[in-house]
Amino acid sequence: MNAHVVRAGLLTTVQDLGRTGNQRWGVPVGGAMDAASHRLANRLVGNGDRCATLECTGLGPVLVFERDALIALTGARPAVTAAHRAVPMDRPILLRAGVHLACGAPWFGFRTYVAVGGGIDVPPVLGSRSTYVPASFGGHEGRALRAGDALPVGPLSPLGASIRRLLDRSSNANPFEAPPWSAAHAETRGDRATIRLIRGPEWHRLTAGSTERITAEPFWIGPDSNRMGCRLLGPRLELVDRGELISQPVCPGTVQLPPGGSPILLTSDCATTGGYPRIGFVARVDLPRVGRLRLGASVRFQWISVEEARAETRRWEASFARWTCCYREKISGWRCATDDDE
Repeated sequence: MNAHVVRAGLLTTVQDLGRTGNQRWGVPVGGAMDAASHRLANRLVGNGDRCATLECTGLGPVLVFERDALIALTGARPAVTAAHRAVPMDRPILLRAGVHLACGAPWFGFRTYVAVGGGIDVPPVLGSRSTYVPASFGGHEGRALRAGDALPVGPLSPLGASIRRLLDRSSNANPFEAPPWSAAHAETRGDRATIRLIRGPEWHRLTAGSTERITAEPFWIGPDSNRMGCRLLGPRLELVDRGELISQPVCPGTVQLPPGGSPILLTSDCATTGGYPRIGFVARVDLPRVGRLRLGASVRFQWISVEEARAETRRWEASFARWTCCYREKISGWRCATDDDE
């Protein structure tokens, strides 16, 4: 089965969790900017976390499927319709064949994720289906989607097939079927966030005033931000020593300080090395929050230790595992209730 793109949206790309293990060759990790929402969407349709989804930035696409498709939408809160009926978020949905799924501009958050049962089955490149637009590889022909594109969809998992059967008990006259409950797990706020930072190798080069300003005053996501990095506007930070550095390894979440004094928070598609001082690293658990931020959003930083950051990541993963168990129980209970009704 194929998913057909009727309207591409502002920037819609195929993404998964990225291509790790290739940074030494200069290949960025890439992957979903909001990995939490990506994973949530996949689990709602019975996919594994690494299955590819569609990441929709700002105005979303219009899609139509050749056959009935099991889908889920998470992340930002756009107006989503199917045959002029509002489509709910954060739950599995059986979309009927030939019905146009239209994703509008989000009124909350910035990036919406569309998962399809079986995943977007484009060929993997270096172990990942993620699109890396700057080098034109991965995803669908290495680029953002365009009207007229056809995206292959993989086979449903056993859990996905079970969810589809549960939804496929109503009349085909409806444009889609969805359960009456929501299974939201990830926050969706995109206008402000508190981001926790681990001190970087060169953070001590900040002046005393700058070390205070970085956590005391808010920054804003600049208009020239993208999937490679967020330029932060606001208080100007200064270095004690402005001497140039030899390029050093960087990764998504690295906060660099260029000579102009406005930090750059590197994101999914960032390069693998950089020559600016690395004053901090975003705690892994907070990286999805960065992906949710729209242009002009407010950001406040808070220092955190490596040990605390690891503990927060373990806590979030445990919470997500509990959510997964509850979701499976909800599906099981829903199955029993449906069976009893027959």
